[in-house]
Amino acid sequence: MIRLAGIGGDTIAVVDDCTAQLAVWCPAGTSPWEPSSHGRFEFEVTMEGASDSAPDLDTGYGEITKAALAGRLEDAQAAATAFFGRLERDEPAAVATDIRPLD
Repeated sequence: MIRLAGIGGDTIAVVDDCTAQLAVWCPAGTSPWEPSSHGRFEFEVTMEGASDSAPDLDTGYGEITKAALAGRLEDAQAAATAFFGRLERDEPAAVATDIRPLD
């Protein structure tokens, strides 16, 4: 797993199998094991449409962080609203039906 983003209780996990990256929507309650940036996980997924490219999590997070560290809290809030709006609007086609730790 290379990136995570939380939306409410749900998570978007960007995974990489050394051939490609795939964004996986992990609805809250999918598994007792939630994905984390520590360890390796196995995902069972269903595809709800064509596989799309993984979302750019770094740019959105960077915009939020840059504004917050500069003390521009209104700009940080606007960047966060836009970032999470994009994540919700562009929900990944791969949806986790089970998640298991491998480590």
